[in-house]
Amino acid sequence: MTELQNTPAEVDDVQATKQHMVVIVYTQGNSQTDLAEWYGFSRKTVYFWLQRFEKSRFTTQFV
Repeated sequence: MTELQNTPAEVDDVQATKQHMVVIVYTQGNSQTDLAEWYGFSRKTVYFWLQRFEKSRFTTQFV
């Protein structure tokens, strides 16, 4: 988890930073619906990002 939390500081792309923040907050136990409301994204977008994260857990790059 610590590695994931440090990643946004290393990312220059605003969109990639938002994606990482959504993933971090989700892994802390928040729902996809809450994340969509809090960050102003559709649930579909949040779901897509979380699916990408899950698929990339075994690779070195999320975005």
